[in-house]
Amino acid sequence: MIVGLLAVLAILVIGGRATDGLRRAEAEDILARLPKSDAVAYYHVIRRRVRRVVLMRALALLSLLWIMLVVRQHLGVRADDPQPRSAQPERGLVLTPARGAAN
Repeated sequence: MIVGLLAVLAILVIGGRATDGLRRAEAEDILARLPKSDAVAYYHVIRRRVRRVVLMRALALLSLLWIMLVVRQHLGVRADDPQPRSAQPERGLVLTPARGAAN
């Protein structure tokens, strides 16, 4: 489970870095061709976009961590528990045949 989480995290980080590099190069090219007043206005637009992307990535990572914690809790894996809950015997209601019932 942890390996899967790390793999997803690595894919997100590598993909994010590649996308950021491409967007940055594209934005630098556009800013270099614009007049100074237009470049300043476009720069502010780019900054808002970058903030939004960073916020959405943080939200996605927190969601991923939350999902993994919920799955881990659902499966019953705990650090202090040597066996997961699925491997432990069931405790609870035990059904027995009624008295006088024919087998």
